[in-house]
Amino acid sequence: MAGAAGQIIYAVTATMGFGMLSRENLSHGTNGIVVAPALCVGLLPVFAPEMYAGLPVWARTVFGSGVAAGAPAAVVLAAVFGRLGPKEEKPRAEPAKEPVAGAEVGSAP
Repeated sequence: MAGAAGQIIYAVTATMGFGMLSRENLSHGTNGIVVAPALCVGLLPVFAPEMYAGLPVWARTVFGSGVAAGAPAAVVLAAVFGRLGPKEEKPRAEPAKEPVAGAEVGSAP
């Protein structure tokens, strides 16, 4: 019973993560460059757990979990690319329209 509850919690967390990623524009700027390696680092413990066998115990604890490895990787990559990456242009605000002389609000033409 506890295993099923854990799977549901992980599934809900994964679904929320996919929802957050779907709202981001990953094809422009550095967002995709940050997400791809962080996802790879997070999946390494699943696909190649023996990769960390030679590390000290504390490092295996940190890097042996996908979340514990992927989250810091994403934070570091976002910080690095935030400083070094291209600056995104902010949309310009349109100038306020001036009222036409003789026109009053609420009057019919």
